[in-house]
Amino acid sequence: MEGGGFGFPLGGDPDDLLRGLREFAERQAESVQEAQREQFATLTLNTAVELTAAALQQLQPQGGVDEQSTALRDAMRVLFPEAVALVSAITTIRIAIRGHVATVPDLTGVPVDKAERTLSNLGLGLDVEDKLYSQYPAQAVGSQVPASGTRIKTGQHVHVLVSLGPRQASIPNLIGSSVRAARIVALQRGLTVGDVASVHAADAPPDEILAQDPPPENTSARSPAVNLLVSLGAQPPAYVCPSFVGRPLNTARANLEKAGIKVGQVTPMPVTGVTANTILSQTPLPGSKIGPDTVFNFQVAQ
Repeated sequence: MEGGGFGFPLGGDPDDLLRGLREFAERQAESVQEAQREQFATLTLNTAVELTAAALQQLQPQGGVDEQSTALRDAMRVLFPEAVALVSAITTIRIAIRGHVATVPDLTGVPVDKAERTLSNLGLGLDVEDKLYSQYPAQAVGSQVPASGTRIKTGQHVHVLVSLGPRQASIPNLIGSSVRAARIVALQRGLTVGDVASVHAADAPPDEILAQDPPPENTSARSPAVNLLVSLGAQPPAYVCPSFVGRPLNTARANLEKAGIKVGQVTPMPVTGVTANTILSQTPLPGSKIGPDTVFNFQVAQ
């Protein structure tokens, strides 16, 4: 006797029956597309619960032994397909929920191309953030974030640092050389110039390296990049801008040229009651900070 067209015998060994239920549930779950799993699972589960409850209400055997046996067989014909649907729904819900997350594998020591394929098979991506010296072979993953065993949503990325292999050269002394010379030396040692910061230094010419990180001869640095602090030369002199408003243009021009500061645009303005060529306004403004390269512009009475 077949169970509602599902292809499972109602009689026989209970273990065979349960095994058949599991196999059917797995086939049902695999046949549902990813985008439809949650909708299918919810609908199937609700329907199975409602139908099973209705079937249980019909299970009220009465009469003699033969009549009760017949009633039980009839009830099984109803309950069996609903039980199958219920197991199928539960299995599909589990697959739908778990199908959106993946467990991050241990990628340390794995070649980058292989690590990328491994993550792709799990629905994850790989981002290379930087390189570092490590005990792992060159072009293998040296470290990773998140750590192995972490469960993350599919579509997210694992960030890795790629190994350069064990360090083979110490950090050269670049202090006192120019940035260009430092780049050449770093390239010869298999290193790179990283961040370059600049400061004014009275006792160092422009473009001279004042400090470096990692320091010279360091053997414990993990990154191949050497960061540099470079001189801009002596700090140029700075002055507080005087006010020339109300003074003759010729007097202001003579004072500025004596200090080595240039006069730029002079704009005549039609005013009354003011002597011609008297300064009415100026840029930069009085009290501001100026240097040798500052250019003054004036508005004067016409």
